[in-house]
Amino acid sequence: MGSRYGADGSRCGGRAVSDQELLHGSVMRYVVPASLADLQGPDTGLVTLPARLRSGPQRTFDLDAPGQAHSAYQTVIQRGSLEDQVRLLNERVLTRAWPTLILPVRCRDLWKSRFPELAARPWRLGTGLH
Repeated sequence: MGSRYGADGSRCGGRAVSDQELLHGSVMRYVVPASLADLQGPDTGLVTLPARLRSGPQRTFDLDAPGQAHSAYQTVIQRGSLEDQVRLLNERVLTRAWPTLILPVRCRDLWKSRFPELAARPWRLGTGLH
């Protein structure tokens, strides 16, 4: 990686990161379930995220609207507890959305290392569920 990226691969505003700086993504604690089959959340309809995961008025997301589904999944993957992930994420929806979810590099790498089926689906820029 060039000097434009931090130790975890995150963009750093076009500048190198010194050894004394920590990036938010470098210290976040990410939770990864043992199995994708554990993810028993809904695969359609509305899902409301707990206030501790998403503050503000927009906490309910329509899983049938790709942009909303992506927002909900990105939030739960990055901030959710194991219990949140099991209750709110769905294996089929996650697998389909995975290539276009925008996640911190370290978070994405943790999930890919646990689930080879996700690693086989390379990231691509986009907003729709494919």
